[in-house]
Amino acid sequence: MSRRVVLVFSIGLFVAACGLPALVLHNRAYLDNSRWVWQSYHSIRGIVLLVQGLTLGWMRLNFTAFANLPLWAAWIQYGRRKYGAARTLSAVALVLSIETLQLAVQPYLYDEGGATKGFLFAPHAGFLCWIGSMAVIWFSSTEMLSRDRGSLLRGSTE
Repeated sequence: MSRRVVLVFSIGLFVAACGLPALVLHNRAYLDNSRWVWQSYHSIRGIVLLVQGLTLGWMRLNFTAFANLPLWAAWIQYGRRKYGAARTLSAVALVLSIETLQLAVQPYLYDEGGATKGFLFAPHAGFLCWIGSMAVIWFSSTEMLSRDRGSLLRGSTE
């Protein structure tokens, strides 16, 4: 697959992830609450939660909000044909993004009173697209590295 197609596919998955629901959350008091329902305040609340995650998530040792930075850097390195750096950066992004799944066991504050705690019920399509955008770059840069090494080995034996 060409380098441009891989980049466009990865960026397309990332853009799709930005518009899709990422997680199905619930609180243990109301298990029937474990579904994703669009309401107009969700977009504003999501922005507020993103800002809180960027500023306060590190205090709970959750660095998931920072996973996009190495992903964007991996895109740049992949575009420059620096596949080793792209593979490393996309692996860092994948490790940081997997921390999202800790919400299944580590609760977050569900409401402003702090009495109700929320948990992850299941990842949704947006999360899978987000992870996919990182995995595409990792797999492709690994393939490009092995292809480059193979051509170097063939060239040195001739």
